[in-house]
Amino acid sequence: MKISLLVRAIILSAFLFCCMSTNLLAVDMSGLIDGDCSKCHSKITVPLSEHGGAHAESLSCQDCHLDHPRLRGDAVTILACSECHDPAKNNHFNGANCITCHNAHFPLGIDLDGFAGAIAPICLGCHEDPFVAESAHAESLQCNECHEQHATIPGCLDCHEGHSDGQIEEPCLSCHAAHDPVPSIAMTGLDADECILCHQQTGENFVAGEGSHVEQSCDECHGDHTETLNCFACHEGHSEQMDGNSCTSCHNHHLPLPAFISATTNSDDCIACHTDIAAGGAHQQTLGCVDCHQNHPPGEIVVVACGDCHAADDDPHFAVGGCVDCHDHHQPLPQNLSGMADQRAVCAGCHPQVEEQLTAYAGGHDQDCVNCHDRHDSVPSCLDCHEGHDDKMGADDCHSCHQTHAPELISFQADLAPELCSVCHEDEAAAVSASGAGHRDDIACTECHQQHPAFSCTECHSDHPQQGDGVPDSCFGCHSPATDAHFTVGNCQQCHDPHQPLDIDLPPREPHLQVCVSCHQPVVEAFAAKPSGHSEQDCSECHSDHKVTRICTDCHTAHDDTMTAADCQLCHQPHQPQEINLAPAVNIPKQLCAACHDEQAEHLAANGVKHQHELAGCVSCHPQHKLNGETLSVACNDCHPRFRRRHFLLEDCAGCHDPHQPLQLQFDQQTELKPLCVSCHGSQDRLLEQYPSAHSEFDCGKCHAGEHGAAMKCLDCHEAHIPEQKNNDCSRCHLPHQPKNIKTRPRQVEAVCVSCHQEPAEKLKQQGGAHKKKVCISCHVSHPPYGEKVLPACSSCHDPDDNDHFAAADCQSCHLAHQPLDRDMSQAENSAPVCLTCHAEVAETFSAMRSAHAGENCSSCHPQHGGAMSCNDCHEPHQSGQSYTDCLNCHSVPHAPNQVAFNEELPATYCQSCHATQVDVLASGETAHSELTCIECHAGEHGSALDCSSCHEPPHDAGLHEKYPDCLKCHIDPHDLADWRGGEDDTGASASGEDAVPVTVETENIPVATEAADGEDVK
Repeated sequence: MKISLLVRAIILSAFLFCCMSTNLLAVDMSGLIDGDCSKCHSKITVPLSEHGGAHAESLSCQDCHLDHPRLRGDAVTILACSECHDPAKNNHFNGANCITCHNAHFPLGIDLDGFAGAIAPICLGCHEDPFVAESAHAESLQCNECHEQHATIPGCLDCHEGHSDGQIEEPCLSCHAAHDPVPSIAMTGLDADECILCHQQTGENFVAGEGSHVEQSCDECHGDHTETLNCFACHEGHSEQMDGNSCTSCHNHHLPLPAFISATTNSDDCIACHTDIAAGGAHQQTLGCVDCHQNHPPGEIVVVACGDCHAADDDPHFAVGGCVDCHDHHQPLPQNLSGMADQRAVCAGCHPQVEEQLTAYAGGHDQDCVNCHDRHDSVPSCLDCHEGHDDKMGADDCHSCHQTHAPELISFQADLAPELCSVCHEDEAAAVSASGAGHRDDIACTECHQQHPAFSCTECHSDHPQQGDGVPDSCFGCHSPATDAHFTVGNCQQCHDPHQPLDIDLPPREPHLQVCVSCHQPVVEAFAAKPSGHSEQDCSECHSDHKVTRICTDCHTAHDDTMTAADCQLCHQPHQPQEINLAPAVNIPKQLCAACHDEQAEHLAANGVKHQHELAGCVSCHPQHKLNGETLSVACNDCHPRFRRRHFLLEDCAGCHDPHQPLQLQFDQQTELKPLCVSCHGSQDRLLEQYPSAHSEFDCGKCHAGEHGAAMKCLDCHEAHIPEQKNNDCSRCHLPHQPKNIKTRPRQVEAVCVSCHQEPAEKLKQQGGAHKKKVCISCHVSHPPYGEKVLPACSSCHDPDDNDHFAAADCQSCHLAHQPLDRDMSQAENSAPVCLTCHAEVAETFSAMRSAHAGENCSSCHPQHGGAMSCNDCHEPHQSGQSYTDCLNCHSVPHAPNQVAFNEELPATYCQSCHATQVDVLASGETAHSELTCIECHAGEHGSALDCSSCHEPPHDAGLHEKYPDCLKCHIDPHDLADWRGGEDDTGASASGEDAVPVTVETENIPVATEAADGEDVK
């Protein structure tokens, strides 16, 4: 036993040595199939088939393992992962070492635990960035810290402590998003007990509170953790001014009752319930309900004392005491003062300034207060006692000049109505109204006339304290030279009328520039910054009068006939005409630019495409104009951003595109066009790769030379199928970027097909039947090698519902597509069911007249449709030389051959083949029957014979015929009438078994029979 094991070990060692020394393992992998590999590597191929994903479905071992190691332990040559997983197509494929996470034989069993470094960029190559907000998860964690395996998700409680030990399984995701846990997400369906774990005070409020809030769940008011439902979602406000957020000034969310009063409580909300209470006076203007009411029922009602606000030390009036005797808390100002006579001192407690005025300027108004104010809030009209300056004057107008408690102290207010002045000063008022400009619109009469002249008032009021006309000594009171250089000119009234200041009469000043620039300093700065012909002119050259400007076309020629003076200012500034402004916001007509730039305008109009139709105008690309402009045009990427299309990443747009005719491209300077072209035409590039052809090897410039969109004609390189073929005909079958993927088109000329397929076309022409009326593409909807539907199903034209014959399968067993009526049925195994779908009469014949032919397959006699085998091919003829036509003389129905019928021309020789004895007897006889043909007596069906009476009158007497009605009793053989024996046989017995009786027959034509001598025939 030990020797046997030793021998085996030696043999095995020698075998392995041979294998290693002779490189038996160095096999050529290209000839192997996966089954070969599995014989040795079953531990790999089994998991590959179960968990290999696309590696198992789409790849074979040889796709990745390019060769097999020559010796055991040698390095294995494996295809780089990037050969299939292009890093340019997916950032995920940029990972440094794929096998860190993936096992090549089960790539979807991903282990992320061993990956070191920043894994997030790799994960995000497939997974959209889940982080929408900053959080600890986004800032400090790598993907594989939570996802150790690709499809695994850790529990939140692996890292975080729960809100309580009794939490339900995985409750965290009810509120928190896994990747953005803060802020928490929607709380729908969350149990209130979980909320109370953190919000204990809220829980206590719910327990102590009253009302419906106790019965609500948290998520009914809090849609998410930070959201609080507006109170107005369930409740109506106390007032229209109230919003849902103001409720908390009196109510706690979780303990809404009882209500409380806070410093933010709005008085309008209180009035909504306390409609019978309306505050007045200063209580209404400066106080709110909460200033006096410190608590809300059912709490103790606490109201501040009047003295807390109205201290006796502040005002003597407050020392009177008994406030509520005159004042109501909510209406503190008494409405009726009629009972307060001789109480001026009381009023002065609040209105000391009134008392001072009445004392300082004693007059008719120096009376008891109630004489004018019968109610506290009432003020009488001046016109109740005094006459107005005119009929239009109202009581409020009096206060424009007169103070109520010092009426003789006249002082104009800034907003004094000019109409009051115009009553006396009609001329001045008319001038200001017509041409007052700023003196009319911006100032009132009283801004220049602070005092009223004495000649008017002193006529009635001799003791008027004011004298003079009140006009300022100088305009400089408003127009200070320190604020404007123009005001230093002096002698304002030389040019300006105070009541018509802008109705300027320019004095004969030469030049005007010094005077003009004193107001128009920006013009001086503009002239200095951009000198031009305008800066050398005096202002009067363009401005013949103040605010009058000549139009540009008075001196300059317009760009075109349609141009107006207003159009000039779209681009030119009057004082800097050479500083041309082309702001995009200004709608500058294109024709104005075209007047100088006609060539560019023509290009743009003819081939500008979107640059012509979609841009606002020339200014969309040219924000500034030369000479003084720093830039001529905007960058192409301002409108064609790089992120939008791959083509826009290419530099030097002007190398191919003229901005004024962008699609008229020139490629003369490009050495290799394909990288440029595929940046826009990626689909054509993919077609060239998907359908390889000679075109795939060319640079785009091989076929597309010159202008963009131009292409060589197919016939420039290829020979036409037919002489009359044109370039446009090629595209009916071939697409330029996939020429071998031939697609037939309904408009294709049939001669093109015939040029290659002459033999099928000739057969179709000669024997195509209805098929030759169709064009080739009616059946050939696509063309090899890429076409999948080279031929359509026959049923697409021959609908089985239209004809039972079309329901038969395997049409090609009898029909050829190009010669469908040249039907060869010799290969059909059972053609009868198919044939009978068209030849129903044959089926009826077989059914009605059964024969051996009915059991045969149709192809046995008809190997070709329309043709039939000769009877002699199966049957021996009745006589030599007999043809198929001769057979039909008797067998006129080939499908019922046992139905034999004769015609008058049938030769007796045909009958002789079966009935030779009868024919010989008939021919050797000397009776009249020997001169007849068989058919004369045997007409009709085979086996039938005429009755003797059909040709013969009764030759014997009636008695004989009555006794022997059957002629054949005596004339035993109709073919040999001479052989009659009178009914006796050779023994002398009667043929009928009776004794013979001599008969004498007398007839006109037939001789009388006599008894013959022995041995003598009787004729």
